[in-house]
Amino acid sequence: GQALDTIRPLWQESATRLDKFWKSSYGSDTSKVPFVVVTGFVCSTASGRPTTLKRSGSDYSATIFAKLLGASKVVFWKNVDGVYTADPRRVPDAFS
Repeated sequence: GQALDTIRPLWQESATRLDKFWKSSYGSDTSKVPFVVVTGFVCSTASGRPTTLKRSGSDYSATIFAKLLGASKVVFWKNVDGVYTADPRRVPDAFS
């Protein structure tokens, strides 16, 4: 099955852990919020055992983090040969 069909996030536990991590790593100063890159599809069971989110797990984990972080939207770039450093229509020197 798909990750969405089989995995149910523990929202409160996840929010608590994320908040603890954030405060210990970045403090409470939100004026310098970092750009965070998170790997997809890896998670843990309620008892802490590492596991995966199965098929479509990376997409699912992105939406989980989006909800936990209060994001207004999630954008997926899929099946692309690369990502440019800027919009090449606006920045002639952009490269991939």
